Amino acid sequence: LITNPLWVAYTRFITTKGSALNIETSKNKINPGGNSGGLFSSLLEIARNEGASALWSGMGPSLLLVSNPSVQFVSYEKLKEVLLSLKKEGVSHSQTQIFD
Repeated sequence: LITNPLWVAYTRFITTKGSALNIETSKNKINPGGNSGGLFSSLLEIARNEGASALWSGMGPSLLLVSNPSVQFVSYEKLKEVLLSLKKEGVSHSQTQIFD
């Protein structure tokens, strides 16, 4: 959540860098040619021109992508716990019997 504005500024710089020779910069646009005052300057320009909420654009998909590994980890830990308890009890099991 905290670093998302940095990634937004970085991504915009990288995606516009290739077309920098063909773009005339104005007061209302971030200078994509690399002549900008740096990351802090880019962050301020994005916030000024598009609003502060633009710095957190793309946050929803990022959080969605983070949820998948966390669900897998919780599932893995629970399954490991069940299998270890069955092994401790000396219960013989097959893969299909675990989920019945």
